[in-house]
Order: sequence, then C-alpha cells, then structure tokens
Amino acid sequence: MIESLQNEQVKYVVSLRRSKTRKEARLFVAEGWRFVGEALNRNAALEKVMVCVDPKQTEWLRLWLRFQKTLEERGVPVEEVSRRAFSKMSEMEELRRRILHEIHTITGLRVSLVLKEPQSMERFTGKAKRVIDKRNLTEPQS
Repeated sequence: MIESLQNEQVKYVVSLRRSKTRKEARLFVAEGWRFVGEALNRNAALEKVMVCVDPKQTEWLRLWLRFQKTLEERGVPVEEVSRRAFSKMSEMEELRRRILHEIHTITGLRVSLVLKEPQSMERFTGKAKRVIDKRNLTEPQS
C-alpha cells in the first residue's frame, strides 16, 4: 500500500495534471469508477488502477469487486493507496479544496462540501436544496 505523499507514483500522477506532462507521456488520469468501467467496456489500454479501499462504502465495494476480476484477467496492475495519498492525486479533491478556500476567503465561513462525479446523481436529487440561515442575528442597539 502506498501511504507516503512523497512516493514517486503519487508525484507522477499529480504531475499528469499538467498538459505538457500528459502530452509527453501520452497518458492521462481517468478519475472515478464510471471512467474505469467505460475503459474496460471499450477494451482501452489501462496503465494502472490506483484505489483507496473504504470498507464503509458498500456501493463502492460492489463496484470494486465487479471490476477487480476483469482488471486481474487483463493484467492491469492495481495499487492500493491510503486515503491521504489518494486525496493528493485526486483532481476532485483539489477542486474541493480550492472551492472551500474561495468560500472562506470571500465570506469568512467554513462549510462542508461534497463533490460528486458528473452524472453520478439522479437528475433532481439534491439539486433543489435551499440554504436557510439559522443564525440568530439581531440588529445592534443604538
């Protein structure tokens, strides 16, 4: 299992965020099981699959078990990484950090934010939530 953020493989995956590196290596990172599944369905050549196993996420485990056998049959190396290393490699996690930073910089508020892969939610699920300010703000007395 890869745990170190200084691991060469972790650094390499992070470097693939840069267009120049992707073009030179002729590789890119496909993030998420939907893309791995699509690549397997199309018999695309996969260089490596890196996973962060979380036994609490039963839906994820079902997907993993479904793909694990196919990856093994095709000889695709699978590398398990720690949550910390996986977060460093994840573009979604980087985007999440940038959004949280911007919200805090502009509003001074710290919020909880969960990003989902595109088209991973039903069309209207979670999209009509309203924000309600529950703070008890009172007008200053003059």
